Amino acid sequence: MKSGVAAPFSKKLFHLSDFPLYTKRLVIRPLRPTDAEQAYRSIDLDKEVSQFINRANSLKQKAERFEKLMASYEMENYGYFALAPIEADDQLIGWVGLTPLEGHPYTQLLYGLVRKVWGQGLGTEAAAAMMRYAFQRMKLSELVAVVNPENAASRKLLEKIGMTPRGHLNWPRLGLVEVYGIRRREYKPGAIAPVGPAVPDTAVGSAHPTSANQQSPAPSSDNQNPGGTGPSGPTENSPGRDGQSE
Repeated sequence: MKSGVAAPFSKKLFHLSDFPLYTKRLVIRPLRPTDAEQAYRSIDLDKEVSQFINRANSLKQKAERFEKLMASYEMENYGYFALAPIEADDQLIGWVGLTPLEGHPYTQLLYGLVRKVWGQGLGTEAAAAMMRYAFQRMKLSELVAVVNPENAASRKLLEKIGMTPRGHLNWPRLGLVEVYGIRRREYKPGAIAPVGPAVPDTAVGSAHPTSANQQSPAPSSDNQNPGGTGPSGPTENSPGRDGQSE
């Protein structure tokens, strides 16, 4: 798989006016300035949750990253969203999103949860909702996700929502990581347990991979999303323990 060009992302991955989205138990909403402290304390300071992400070194750095992510919403091409309980949307309990996989022609599905909500199936619920939005609302041609080879729970989550192994990428700090993917023509909404509406009424983990080996996933012929540089440097995607919701 050849690297893409480091250019501004040209493909819209979401419509900001569609958010928040709702599932049976979750709100998927844009980040807020008040989320930074919650995220820093429950994600970055938790060594197990942040083991495989580009953790912030301080609350100030976390706030600055969130400011950049929020400022990027206007372009609608780099979607990193907060997860909150449907009964208390001011409580950040994780993240989910759609972002370009830098340097490659793929759209990446991000997801992750704070420790206190592991084991409740919320990761599957959030990831399935964002996949449904990507394919049914945005008509994206393909989604991929990266996962640490040691994270059996995350692989199980991706398989549950219909993704299959596509190959490997060399990932900074982690080495070889697995790539899962699914194309829109392979997507079967009925095969995933219902999670409630995940699109507006009007319609129905990135860091910086360096190179790919000969097993890299083959791109679909209709994928039009170029790679590029993210608005905040390495993102909060975790190809490791973000699958602990299962």
